[in-house]
Amino acid sequence: MCFVKIKKSMPTIEFETGTVFAEYGSKNDGIFKGVQYSHTTGKFDEFYNLIPTRYREQFFYPSLMSITSNVPPHTDSAILSSINFYIQPSFCVTIFYNFKENTDIIAKKIANQTNGSLFDRLCLDEVGSFIAEQNDVWLLDVTKPHSVTSLLPNVEFRSALVLQTKHFTFDQVQEMLAEQNFL
Repeated sequence: MCFVKIKKSMPTIEFETGTVFAEYGSKNDGIFKGVQYSHTTGKFDEFYNLIPTRYREQFFYPSLMSITSNVPPHTDSAILSSINFYIQPSFCVTIFYNFKENTDIIAKKIANQTNGSLFDRLCLDEVGSFIAEQNDVWLLDVTKPHSVTSLLPNVEFRSALVLQTKHFTFDQVQEMLAEQNFL
């Protein structure tokens, strides 16, 4: 599977949002629509406790992910896996996909994407989905195509604190979470 719910809800984490360091999307009439990542500072001990001490601050980076529109199927840039703590889930569904067999992959890149891409839904098969609730924590394999779609008529602002790593795969992080008894 490409995602797994962690068997621990997080208490409220006190943090402050800093500057935006990455964004994927576009501006329409001066309003950004897409995904932004911002630097954060705060008390992340409870969040870091999901990961064995030997891996924490050296290999996992906290930030605030803000989503202000539906996000088409994509893979993330420069990240292998992400632990998402949903602060404001806004009743959205996260859908994961596999590439259809014997179909050409239709992909494109937008500004700031490195090894990540956007994909045409016609070359994808849905393999699973979830709807996060407030304070839920999910581990995601962001190297697999995934999308975010609001189930409400108007897309609402969605946010999550994330611990991301460019060093460890989904399977490796899943083993870390199991070692800490969170799966």
